[in-house]
Amino acid sequence: MREVLNAIFYVPCGGIPWRMRPGCFPPRQTVYGWFSRFRDRGVWESVNHHLVMLDRERVGRETSPFAAVIDSQSTKTTKAGGPRDYDAGKNVQGRKRYAMVDIDGRPLVLRCHAASVQDSDGAIPLLQASRGNFPFVEKAFADAGYAARRVADASCIAIEIVRKPKDQIGFAVHRGAGWSNAASPGSAVTAASSRISNRPSLPRRHSYTPPPCNCSPDDWLVPPEFRVRLLHSMSV
Repeated sequence: MREVLNAIFYVPCGGIPWRMRPGCFPPRQTVYGWFSRFRDRGVWESVNHHLVMLDRERVGRETSPFAAVIDSQSTKTTKAGGPRDYDAGKNVQGRKRYAMVDIDGRPLVLRCHAASVQDSDGAIPLLQASRGNFPFVEKAFADAGYAARRVADASCIAIEIVRKPKDQIGFAVHRGAGWSNAASPGSAVTAASSRISNRPSLPRRHSYTPPPCNCSPDDWLVPPEFRVRLLHSMSV
């Protein structure tokens, strides 16, 4: 099972198709079969939920966040594998991923739609889906693309629209003012963190590195404190 997980993590980290994984891993049908099983049973969401809570406790925060940041990003994709359309605003043919993260950048809820879906429309299922695993989120920071009334009425989460200053050109982080005008969710985290806690966001930790083909069990580079919880969640 450890080698299956190594193979599953290797594919997105390397940005490769399933059939191009190195030969030292289990057969493609086995790896994708386990990935699909975990996906259909909601295991990946469960693992992410546990890891978010553990990492928040590690840095001394409350287990469940009370504030979040929502945003979206359009990415180019191939014709196969899921919804795909044209985002006229970003001039991108592909999909749009919506993300809700806490103020330190940990992913809480992720959703994927065709790139043609407007921000205000894609935010509604994102906000509603967050109430299950993160019911204590009271406020979400967002840019002007989410200023529609239907977004504010989608859930009990208060939406605070943070607009960039008129004289701002390009990317900038405004301490205490609260926003940055980049397209990705991660770029908004520092500003929201400053607005809530008046402190910069923490550096990214525990990024996964694909193991070499001749790896041993000790080379499995998921942080040790998370291995037991991750494997337990997958076995439930």
